[in-house]
Amino acid sequence: MKNVRRALAIAGLLGMASHAAIEFAVVGDGTGYDILGTADNEAAAYRSTGVPKRFDADDDQVYGTEGVFMFGDGGATAYNRPFAKHTQVGAPWASFAPGADFSSVAQSSHGQGPMDDPTAPIGAAVADWGSVGSAVTTGGGIGASREILRFTLSAGAPRQFRLGLVGGTQDQQNGRWDPTSYTLSGGSAVATVAGLENNTAGFGNFVFFDVALNDATNTTFTISGTQRRTTHGASLTGVTFDPLPVFVPKATAQRGRAGPPNQSNSLELMVARGFAKNFRKHEARLETIGKELETLPHPYQQEPTGTGGFLSHGLNSSNSVATITFRWKDPVALDAIALFPLRLFMDEIYGENLYWPGTIVVEAEIDGQNQTIARCAAGQPLIPQSLPNLIEFPPVLTRKLTLRCTDLPQHPYEMWHAAGFAEICIFSGSDNVAPRAVCKTSSSRQGYHVLAQEFLTDAQTPLGLPQLSSRSKSHPFIKKGRLGNKVIPGSYTLTCTYPREIPIDTVRIDPAIEHSYGQNFPVRFAIELLDAHGRVVQSDTTYQSFPLRKPGLNPYFAYFPETTAQAVRLTVYEASQPVPKAVPGIAFSEIAALHKGEEAARATAFEEQFLGKKLRAAPGDPPDTEAMRLLAPANDGLTHSGQVLPLRQWVVGLVRRQQLMEEQLILQNLQKKTLTDIGKILVHGSLTLLFLVIGGAAYLIVRNRIRMRKELRSTRARIASDLHDDVGSNLGTIILHVEKLQEQTDTPPDQKRLEAIYRLTRESVFGLREVLSTTAPEVGRTQNIVAYMQELAGLILGKTTYTFESGPAMSEALLEHSLRKGILLFYKEALYNAKRHSGCSHIDISLRLREREIVLWIKDKGSGMDEAVLARPRTLRTLKQRAEWLHANLQIQSNPGRGTELTLIIPQE
Repeated sequence: MKNVRRALAIAGLLGMASHAAIEFAVVGDGTGYDILGTADNEAAAYRSTGVPKRFDADDDQVYGTEGVFMFGDGGATAYNRPFAKHTQVGAPWASFAPGADFSSVAQSSHGQGPMDDPTAPIGAAVADWGSVGSAVTTGGGIGASREILRFTLSAGAPRQFRLGLVGGTQDQQNGRWDPTSYTLSGGSAVATVAGLENNTAGFGNFVFFDVALNDATNTTFTISGTQRRTTHGASLTGVTFDPLPVFVPKATAQRGRAGPPNQSNSLELMVARGFAKNFRKHEARLETIGKELETLPHPYQQEPTGTGGFLSHGLNSSNSVATITFRWKDPVALDAIALFPLRLFMDEIYGENLYWPGTIVVEAEIDGQNQTIARCAAGQPLIPQSLPNLIEFPPVLTRKLTLRCTDLPQHPYEMWHAAGFAEICIFSGSDNVAPRAVCKTSSSRQGYHVLAQEFLTDAQTPLGLPQLSSRSKSHPFIKKGRLGNKVIPGSYTLTCTYPREIPIDTVRIDPAIEHSYGQNFPVRFAIELLDAHGRVVQSDTTYQSFPLRKPGLNPYFAYFPETTAQAVRLTVYEASQPVPKAVPGIAFSEIAALHKGEEAARATAFEEQFLGKKLRAAPGDPPDTEAMRLLAPANDGLTHSGQVLPLRQWVVGLVRRQQLMEEQLILQNLQKKTLTDIGKILVHGSLTLLFLVIGGAAYLIVRNRIRMRKELRSTRARIASDLHDDVGSNLGTIILHVEKLQEQTDTPPDQKRLEAIYRLTRESVFGLREVLSTTAPEVGRTQNIVAYMQELAGLILGKTTYTFESGPAMSEALLEHSLRKGILLFYKEALYNAKRHSGCSHIDISLRLREREIVLWIKDKGSGMDEAVLARPRTLRTLKQRAEWLHANLQIQSNPGRGTELTLIIPQE
């Protein structure tokens, strides 16, 4: 690599244990970025007038779409400028601060090196940032790492972006401030670019990092440079940000960590390959398409160069007709027409496939009458890249060809309609005969920006050179510099001689990239065909007196009557000087002699005359001789960037590319839809399966509970039956025996004991029946609790008199088991207390319904209690607990000598 090169970020990922860690990725390998140009006028690959900006992340061929930070020296050349003297454009989410070793922002005393505006697109005029300074550091020593700049990104920063560091351009003479490496660090990630060259010509390096912030926010990055010399520090001119659509940390994969989801291992893809109809077939076809696309011409897709083409005047409606007519002096055999869509880059409108007619009818004059030989319903392509449309038809011999264009598109925001083409090629076999015809159109916008009728057949398209692009570095080409003046004293001549006389009807000259496309293509020149004796047999001196419009990235064609010649001579009278300060120069990549659209032969000898000096390369000379090395590229079948192709072969390749890309797009959409549908099916299927599992589990649980309840009910019924048949009959027998004993016993003590046994037995019978009616209704039946309560009062109170009153339908109100049980427990406790403690002679009992309440009222005529006794917590504690369990209101009234009155109010639900 020479002085200037794109150095690339070599990722060093440290401590990236979580997804939130910042990641850096390798951008490229740095090959193929040598300096282009002469020794004293070299151009870096990243300059706006240089080769395409291949490391531009968002493909707009402009650096700094998201923001640019460039240092300025405030118009001064002295050192020690404060940090505030700088220029910052955009990037509102980035804040910059001096690094720990920051010393000054200054322009070197030796002057600032050339640095084009990184925000300028390719092809823009040179605009050196001559007043831009660099952040520099001082101190340290050789190999010392110096921290130049810090910047912090807020939450508004893009999650993924390409960071470009515009290297230091200090010290134009010696490049002493250029660091040997740049290091970017942020969070736990560190990346270093090493091996940067000493830019003695003053051009700064340009390094790139791909950055993924992931979940990190408000992260501070530091940029450091490694000092090259003992007495000089490290410098940095600026920083650019570009959005990055997809971030794939290559270094992460090398370390074996899991990167972003790999589609090749996705479940959807495995299912699609196994079960989706035609998925594997489409995969194989897409792979085949990808391989075939690699073999086809790749069109130039950036800002068009050269002429624009043809655009009709505005027409009233889409049904209007725009006609284009071609006339030849002699009949020609035609078999195809190539139509190149219009592509414009201008203030009024920009777009691909502009003003492309919906219907194109091709008519040829045969026997004095126009006959339709082809019809094309063009329409807008799926992939609008202004690729040509090739209309092929059986060969027809004619002097006149007419194109009728209808279904005209409308201007984007005005009412008129128009038809437009960038170029039209009419083929007779491989030969483009359109430039040899007289072309007339129904209307044409002459002089409208870059549009004119004559531009329709000037062989200048928006798609670049007819070539098969090479993936290697640039091929050698002819270039001459240091001319001093645009007008060349004594002219410049280059003669290409062929091994024999050959038929020639066209000479093609391909431009080369020297700073920009076709920038140093000759301005005034002549092309001559020579016979075997060196005599001129044909000449094209069109541009000997009138300057040529720069063709940009388009070949120049000189057309001749078919002539037999053995040599082609190019004579240049005036070189190109694109801007006043630029050094005039000559550059072109190929001179080819054509016949019927094909290269007639390859030159074997070359002779150059320039500034009184002559350089010859004879047949058989070794290829490494100076003459052969400098002159043979003039006819080696290669442009500066690829293999020269015949025009029709190039058109056929571009048409095939369009077809394949459209098929590729359709198949990719089908594959994507298939994967999306399978993804939905898998999600829905997973949810359905989950619901089925949950539903099945719930069903099994419910079924098991039902079974257990049935078994429990069966067990209860069996136990209840056993209790009813065994214990119930035994209790009944006991009652009968007690009743007989009571009849046979006269003594009071025995009578008292038998009464107790009888009462307990009767309570047990009632309790057993209550249990049976609750647990096994089919065995036991619900008893009349009111009758039992009345009977129970007699059993408990004995000789104490009582009254028992009950309202209607009380039995139906007391069917709930817990309610029955709670009332009975409270009732028995109240009667026992009255019997044992009050010494009463009579008790009144009442059980009634009152406004959705059950009221149990018990009043004894006993000794009663005073208020002090009632206030004690232990007084009637059991009754209070029973009432609380029933959620009832217990009211107690008692006076000494007047008895006690209990009122239990139970709300009905």
